[in-house]
Parts: sequence; C-alpha cells; structure tokens
Amino acid sequence: IEILHNFTLVHDDIMDKDKLRHGKETVNVKWDNDIALLAGDAMLALAMQKLNRYSNNQLLFPTFVNGLLAVCEGQALDKEFENRSEISISDYMNMIDLKTGYLIGLSAELGSIIVGIAKEEITLFREFGRRIGRAFQIQDDILEIFSDSKTMGKSLESDLVLGKKTFLMVKAENDNPGFINKVNKLVNRNYSEGIVEIRKMLLDNGVYQESQDLINDNIKYANGILKNLKYDTQYLQYFSDLIGNRKF
Repeated sequence: IEILHNFTLVHDDIMDKDKLRHGKETVNVKWDNDIALLAGDAMLALAMQKLNRYSNNQLLFPTFVNGLLAVCEGQALDKEFENRSEISISDYMNMIDLKTGYLIGLSAELGSIIVGIAKEEITLFREFGRRIGRAFQIQDDILEIFSDSKTMGKSLESDLVLGKKTFLMVKAENDNPGFINKVNKLVNRNYSEGIVEIRKMLLDNGVYQESQDLINDNIKYANGILKNLKYDTQYLQYFSDLIGNRKF
C-alpha cells in the first residue's frame, strides 16, 4: 500500500507541476517528467509483485486492483474539477472517497482479508479507513491554505494556482457564489498577499470552522466503528488519534 501510495504521489507531482515533496525535490524536478513516469510505473509493478508473494488468499489481488482503479478515478475527477465552475459538496466527497478514503480503506480491508475475518466485518474495517481518509483529506485542504511549505514539506501554492476544488473552496463557493473568482484574482495578483486575505475570508465566513467540524464528525464516526468491533483495535485507534491530533 505504501509503494502504491508513493506511486500516486510521483504521478500527482507531474500533473500538478509540484517542486517539493517530503521536504525534497520531486522526482520530476530532480530529473524530469519522463523519469518520473517510469519511476511511478516501476513502483506500481513492485507493489503488485510484493502483494502477489504475500498471501494465497483469492480476494487479495482483485481487491488491490479495485483500489488502484478507484484511486485513479478519484485523481481523474480531481483534474476534471479544475475546469468546472460548479462542484457540489457531494461531488467533492465522492472524489476524496475514491482518491484518499479508498487508499486508507484499502489498507484496513486488505489486512482484514489476510487474517480471514467475516465479510461483514471486512466492510466495517474498510469504512473505518474511508472515514479516516475523509478526515485526513479535509485536513490537507485546510493545510494547503493555513500552513506553509516548510512545515508541510511539500509545495502548497499549486492547489490554488491550478484551481483545485478543495473542501474549503467548494463550500465557500456554494455559500457565496463568486468566491473562487475572488480567490483567483488574489492569487494571480500577488500570492503572498493574497493568501493572507483568503485565510481571513475563510475564517470570517465560517468555512474554516465547518471544515474542522466535518473532520471531527468523521473521526468520531470512525472511532464508533472501532468500539463495536470485537477485535483488538488499539493500533487503529492510535492511528485515528494521530489524525485527530494533527496540528494545523
């Protein structure tokens, strides 16, 4: 899963023309786009190779492939939304459920399959991951605006410059039509000054707080799933707490 995740990041950096990832130059910057494409393709092949050697369970490989397809679909929607002026909250949630939620959900699902628990319980573990994925992605959306590249260890400007439809942008636009146009003008005029004004607008119109509330709701829902499972879920609870206590 971690190799699959990094495959998506390498290709994502190419599409978004990002220059920094994990505090280092992205592959596409250190070398070029062609090398980054090849590196990503090789990582995906390695992930499948390792998975194929890990278990003889018949469900494992098709479940992994379904997850890969979902993540690609989510990324395709993310790119499509850049050029769409009207995005609903439902559209956004579907996109992050495919892109981020499915990846974390897949981790919990594959682990459940390997240990051989009941199908109904496998679904609950997957839903736990999906909810944590939602919370994590909305946190990322907040951090794209309210944090900085040094703290995050990655490029942050690209989301606003490319017109990415994050939860904050979608919610603000739905509540106040024309909000995204204002953001575009501010960013294009002067990013450093514009980001300060954008932060203020999101705080003043309540979108920042609504985003935080949604994060907390999804983490609470995920924790509720864990409480109703009969297994030792202390490590999953630790992961949930880690996401919930993520600093902004």
